[in-house]
Amino acid sequence: MHRKSLRIAVICLIAALALAACGHDAGEGKAIAHAVDAMPVRLDPAVAESPSELLAVNNVFEGLVRQVTDEGGGARIVPGAAESWDISPDGKVYTFRLRRNTHWRLHGRAADVLGKEARDAFNTFVTADDFVFGLRRAIDPATKAVGAATLYPIANAREIHAGSLPPERLGVKAVDAFTLEITLTRPNAMFLYALTQSAAMPCNQEYFEAAKGRYGLESKYILCNGPFYIYRMDATTRLRRNESYAGEWRVSPAAVDLRAIAEPAERLRRLGAENGVDTAIVPEAMAANRPESSVLLQNGTVSLLFNCASPSLSDVKLRVAMCAALDPEALGLARPLPGLLPENVRMGRQRLADLAPPQPGIAHDPERARNLVLELKEAAEPLRLICAPAHERIMRRALQQWQSLFGLRLRAGIEPLEPEELQERLRRGEYDVAIAELRSSSSFALQAMQDHAGAGNPMRYASDTLQEILRGAAQQQESAEAARAIRQAEAHMLQNGAAYPLMPAASRLLLANGVEGLDVSPAGDQIFFGRARKVG
Repeated sequence: MHRKSLRIAVICLIAALALAACGHDAGEGKAIAHAVDAMPVRLDPAVAESPSELLAVNNVFEGLVRQVTDEGGGARIVPGAAESWDISPDGKVYTFRLRRNTHWRLHGRAADVLGKEARDAFNTFVTADDFVFGLRRAIDPATKAVGAATLYPIANAREIHAGSLPPERLGVKAVDAFTLEITLTRPNAMFLYALTQSAAMPCNQEYFEAAKGRYGLESKYILCNGPFYIYRMDATTRLRRNESYAGEWRVSPAAVDLRAIAEPAERLRRLGAENGVDTAIVPEAMAANRPESSVLLQNGTVSLLFNCASPSLSDVKLRVAMCAALDPEALGLARPLPGLLPENVRMGRQRLADLAPPQPGIAHDPERARNLVLELKEAAEPLRLICAPAHERIMRRALQQWQSLFGLRLRAGIEPLEPEELQERLRRGEYDVAIAELRSSSSFALQAMQDHAGAGNPMRYASDTLQEILRGAAQQQESAEAARAIRQAEAHMLQNGAAYPLMPAASRLLLANGVEGLDVSPAGDQIFFGRARKVG
């Protein structure tokens, strides 16, 4: 018996060594830490807005379909909560068949929100009614959903969002518990991509109402159906693996920790360190000569931003004159100047730039600038110019050109600010002209343009004409037509002096040694950790 036991032990040891030699450490079942600018505050998909909020939403919710990025940087659609779908011959009716084994993750603290009696009777299945309620709520103007306009292809969505029809008139219907029907106003080539955005995520009405206005504000007030669920929201936001998730693939990490590290230099210092982070986004220049693997993100444009709501710059003539006065060569800028949108934003699998070229801004024209200034009734108030120290030289060159052309009619002072203070001043609108990176929150071109034109844009630019152009872009049947409309909206903002693009801005997502398998969109707005691994 002793020899038999010994043989068994030897066999087990050999098997263990063989597994080790073959790489039994596949990098699964570990926590991955990712650096974010700030902790997410609102994880309600309808109103999530900051990069960290959108990142978390993309990992803890599952829409009808999911977008993944192929090796060439293009996007393709894969099944999400819907295992399959059909499109009617006229292209207007989408019928989604939901997975019958998808559940809401009703963990301990979240279950307490319902109360014992409701908790015991709660139906955890994700059903068609959850998508009906979620879509109606997102298009309801009272919700103020950030991405509501991406849903405009749905029948009556535009009228509902304008307040002329009730949300119940939206073209969505639960045929049965696991069949959802969505009717469009007209065929739309980009509709499936619109359904990957946060505004299209499901919402359980019973749980939402039980949260009593706190939905998404704390870990216990959010109900998740994605690869992860929110375990806690404090100094670190932890996403835990959702063991009941039923999707296209098995979820690899045990958890994802979002750690607030605002300074890029500190992110680099902590990348791969003990109790540090495994992944981090830094400016491309800071990523040069780094040994880690990385993914290029073309996610912004450094621009002169004009505060259109400022009394000093409310007159479009002054803004246009200031843009026309600028000589790119004297500013030290490379030609041609970029468009407002980053180069790599997409219309599905195609780049926006391949379907429609960037629109030029206001050309250097000193005579036009002088004539516009002469039309102004009085001299401009002293202007507050703000920028990061790295951009102070460009701002001073711009100010010299303005003062040379306008003389005493334009007075201004420059305030160099550290990045956090600069962003706070932009957020509060306490500036007249700023140089800052205008980031796109989405690689989806329509959403990116809507962000720049929406109520929260730092330029405070508002125009009924602009909104009409974007509504038309959302409802175009062909992607090429939508691309041209998006470029028309871009040109409108530039020609009205809301912004003056200076140079493209790029970042890199750095991965510590052994980290692999992340699915990253071209702008870095969607980082999916479901298939990520940390080997070693």
